[in-house]
Amino acid sequence: MSDELINEEEQFLALLEEEAKELAAKEEAPAVEEAVEENPVAEEVAPAVEEKPAKAAKVEKKNSEKTVALVSTRNVTWNGVGSVKVGYNIVTEEQAEKWLTRNHITVATPEDVAKGYGL
Repeated sequence: MSDELINEEEQFLALLEEEAKELAAKEEAPAVEEAVEENPVAEEVAPAVEEKPAKAAKVEKKNSEKTVALVSTRNVTWNGVGSVKVGYNIVTEEQAEKWLTRNHITVATPEDVAKGYGL
């Protein structure tokens, strides 16, 4: 190919990319504007929704459950309770009550867990 054709091709690709960006911006903007027109509260909510990550709600939900660290010397699965693997396991308080009835499970203090992971 000649240099002129290569330059023309590069310019054409650059123009296509710009048009694609402009088109994407135009398609996104009306959706937000329509939502604001339909619901005046959406103007306040829409920016907040875009800024917050979707995973934040899941993390808060997990942290609301109280958990216990256990140490197991065996891999065990117990129907209705869950499963533990050899080493440190984080379980709910309800599960911990049941697991502690087994002789291969003990409670692990935060210091034990940190020491086990080299912290």
